[in-house]
Amino acid sequence: MAKNSSSQISSFLEAFYKLRELQVDSIPQIRLSETDRNELLSFLEEHDYTCLCEPYYFLVSKKNQWTVCSYQYLAFAVEAYNFAKDISPYYDYLISLKEKNDDLKVLYEIKTDIKGKQRKKEKKSSGDEANLDDKEIDETDEDETDLSKTQTLKLLNDPEVQTRINNIESFSSYNGDKNSLRDFILNPNTKQFIQKKGKDKYKLRNDIFSACVNSAFPIVVSYNGFLGDFIELLAKDDEYFNKIINIVHNIKKRDEKISKELPRQKIFFGAPGTGKSYTIDHEMLEDENGNKIGLKDLDSPAFRTTFHPDYDYAQFVGAYKPKDVKKISILRKKELFDELQKLQKEDSTYAIHKFTALHFESLEKLSKEDKKELFEKANVKKSMQEAEYRKGISVGEYLAQNRNNSSISYSFVPQIFAKAYATAWRRYLKAGQEIGPKDQVFLIIEEINRGNCAQIFGDIFQLLDRNVKGFSDYSINIDSDFADWLRTDKEGLRTVWGDYIGFSYEKDGKVIHPVSEKSIALPPNLNIFATMNTSDQSLFPMDSAFKRRFDWKYVPIKYAKDSDCGEDWNADKFAIDVSGSTYMWLDFLKKVNVDIDETTHSEDKQMGEFFIKPKRDDLKISFDEFRSKVLFYLWDSVYKDETERQAVFHFPYGDGDDKIKSVTFQSLFGKDAEAIVNKIMENLKVEKVTA
Repeated sequence: MAKNSSSQISSFLEAFYKLRELQVDSIPQIRLSETDRNELLSFLEEHDYTCLCEPYYFLVSKKNQWTVCSYQYLAFAVEAYNFAKDISPYYDYLISLKEKNDDLKVLYEIKTDIKGKQRKKEKKSSGDEANLDDKEIDETDEDETDLSKTQTLKLLNDPEVQTRINNIESFSSYNGDKNSLRDFILNPNTKQFIQKKGKDKYKLRNDIFSACVNSAFPIVVSYNGFLGDFIELLAKDDEYFNKIINIVHNIKKRDEKISKELPRQKIFFGAPGTGKSYTIDHEMLEDENGNKIGLKDLDSPAFRTTFHPDYDYAQFVGAYKPKDVKKISILRKKELFDELQKLQKEDSTYAIHKFTALHFESLEKLSKEDKKELFEKANVKKSMQEAEYRKGISVGEYLAQNRNNSSISYSFVPQIFAKAYATAWRRYLKAGQEIGPKDQVFLIIEEINRGNCAQIFGDIFQLLDRNVKGFSDYSINIDSDFADWLRTDKEGLRTVWGDYIGFSYEKDGKVIHPVSEKSIALPPNLNIFATMNTSDQSLFPMDSAFKRRFDWKYVPIKYAKDSDCGEDWNADKFAIDVSGSTYMWLDFLKKVNVDIDETTHSEDKQMGEFFIKPKRDDLKISFDEFRSKVLFYLWDSVYKDETERQAVFHFPYGDGDDKIKSVTFQSLFGKDAEAIVNKIMENLKVEKVTA
């Protein structure tokens, strides 16, 4: 590790304040692959640690001490530890203090005195100086209240402090920057890393630097100082430390690539079974090292739906639906308090009476103490609380008893587009327009061409035109019920409504306001992806205007080896079992797809490598599975009416009275079924692996 950066920052005090400026959020969420987790596990086991490694976090223990934290924090802590260690030219000096009890004692006493002065100044400024006793001064190292940089330097430059530390033999003989060393050891803003272990016995903590980092970012669950020892172990191992940092840097590069290259609207199309949904989840993009990046790597919310012939605008966006008014939801204490405050703001006249009448069922379930607290928040006199409560309850019970059983109310029920839209805007506004991969929202439409897109999208189609910044070029007006839901519902935009309505951006020197109280526009972090089977194109053809608004990515059939479907299966290992004879699935697939192309003069009806997946551990496709799924598809979608093509169907089979003049799908259920399938393989020149 580099040691030459000490000239850039001469004191630990400077380093400490620099560390405080760092944010854990600057390190992206880290998901370790199974390979990386196994490597971490092996590394820790070599050092006598017991570890449980999950995709996003780990738990590690040793001798009844333990810690659990995310890889995100681990990477930050190790990087910060190494940063602090590299800029400190006196690290070796500190380690040498472990054997110098007398020096540790004096340093401990000086730092304790400084902390005492710090506390005394605070008490004095608050007018409570008389209550500061000697015991409290002696224990101030447990109270971590930060001083400003100016205040800290003033304490450290006290002549008495300088005299005492200069009298320490090891300090006076130190050849480096004594001021830097002094600032580090005595800085009252860092934890007391010299521990008193008994009468006149002192010990230097092992986690000198990580204790500082941990005190600045207390975001992990840990047993005492164990995390510091653990971080120190990783930071001292150059090879593994560099691996962790490389993981972080690779993820940062990945995130930059995603931010620049993520398509906002894209349709993944190909033959059935090519893995279009898998591509979205695992292989949307490729980084500079050839690693695949997918939705599963992003920790972003995804809303999935599947189009079908009966799917419509109401199912996609939302609609008014009836609601039985008898169904009363029971609110919890905090929700009741929120409702009361809301009612008081809207209408202060008899607010408590209206409130108790509306929510009497929920109020009856509260404890006596909670009811009392509620009435105190409503500013009801103590002597009147019970009486006012009873008035509201009586009215509520009367209304409930005389409620028309057949009465219903209507409210807007959001569907997948409305939910995705609101989520995207909430995350965009929360991110302060500095959106990254974690702020993206995905709307995934499976089988998009199985539904009538023009009918389903309706006027939302207009929003699909995006400008360079990623916003909709044109906003659209929406129904008042949709607008009311966005404005008032917590799942809508109620929590960010003001920022949403007031949002604007500059374009060509003009200020653009993309949304209003009754108009909407897509934010740049809402991505719409879809899948489409080429074999279903005739179901609901898309018009060219709709197609133009999407990028298109063809997902090809992969005949090569190592066609991985992400479930520890490779398609090149799939085998077809036909009455003891075995054929390789990819060999059959390649041959039959050539015949499909020659038969239909189109690739639309071809099959993908994962058209069928074995159900057995031995990766063998049974005869019945192959016949019922693959051969039925070929008969029904390709060969049924192609009587002149006689490689797969329509060829004669047998002789004598049992002769079949033209093999059909029905022929595959007779006594010669397996023999006929073997003949199909022979006609296609599929090589038999075993007999």
